[in-house]
Amino acid sequence: MAANWTGWHSLGGVLESFAAAEPDDSGTLHIFAIGRDNGMWEGTIPPGTPWTGWVPRGGQFLSAPSAAHDSSGLYLVGVGVDNAVWYERLNGSTWTGWFSLGGYLISDPVVVSQANDMYVYAVGGDFSMWQRPF
Repeated sequence: MAANWTGWHSLGGVLESFAAAEPDDSGTLHIFAIGRDNGMWEGTIPPGTPWTGWVPRGGQFLSAPSAAHDSSGLYLVGVGVDNAVWYERLNGSTWTGWFSLGGYLISDPVVVSQANDMYVYAVGGDFSMWQRPF
């Protein structure tokens, strides 16, 4: 059954990128975007509660974020100012901090979960598609 469309309403923020959104295992929707400060920002909508507002996740990014989850948690990726892919994982209520997956990428990344493995895809400096499992 489709929800009734109520129209647009602002979630605020001063953002520079498209957003990525992904629910965690509790049903909380996590929304991510890059701010004007090039940092990652997050807002959440827990089940049955209103929007929480934007909070900084840190890092410095050139790309829009991508998010996916599997049984080990919610993964957030972006291309950093060093053109490498960086990721962070939410395990329950704790974020791991940022880790580099390396590479030299020139596009927004896409992270997907397949058969409980995580993969990131992006266009590299040689203009070809690159994939990295992690």
